[in-house]
Amino acid sequence: TSDGKIGINQGTPTADLEVCPTGTSTSSTIFIHAPTHNTNVASEAILKFGYGHSGSPDGVGHIKMVEEAGNSFDADFIFGLPTNNGSGGSTTNERLRITSDGKIGINQTPTRELSLHSPNNNNALIHFTNDDTGETASDGILVGLNGNEDMIVNNQESGKGIYVYTHNGSSSGERLRIDSSGNVN
Repeated sequence: TSDGKIGINQGTPTADLEVCPTGTSTSSTIFIHAPTHNTNVASEAILKFGYGHSGSPDGVGHIKMVEEAGNSFDADFIFGLPTNNGSGGSTTNERLRITSDGKIGINQTPTRELSLHSPNNNNALIHFTNDDTGETASDGILVGLNGNEDMIVNNQESGKGIYVYTHNGSSSGERLRIDSSGNVN
């Protein structure tokens, strides 16, 4: 178009690049393909995003599909995001990985079904909230590992306790209760 926008099957694109299906199709596909194969090198297909800022280099993020090893046929999806490099620019760091066997890693390559890593010996916590608790950092419960390698189970809701349930083979029941005063029942 005259304003530099590109439309594929779209005469009046609303973005820099807009892809529309032909005819009455209800789906569109953009295919990023690395067709050249080398058994010694893992193949990659990358979609990059970026923005300029006052530093250098610019902020660049990506979604990347990476073959796990040369000629392995399995691939991981990797999501990378820009972070401050401490020298007036950005560096791209892996923040999320989904492996070919369905494992998810946050800030690491997963070793279990869900692996969460916090750099610099910080707390690695999972935060659970719902509509009743609210969604701020001080709502809900936290479960995880603190910077001293202690396990944390923290109910941040006022007046609420922690309940532990187990199944005895025929039914599930409460086995331990810690009330909001710290009493164990």
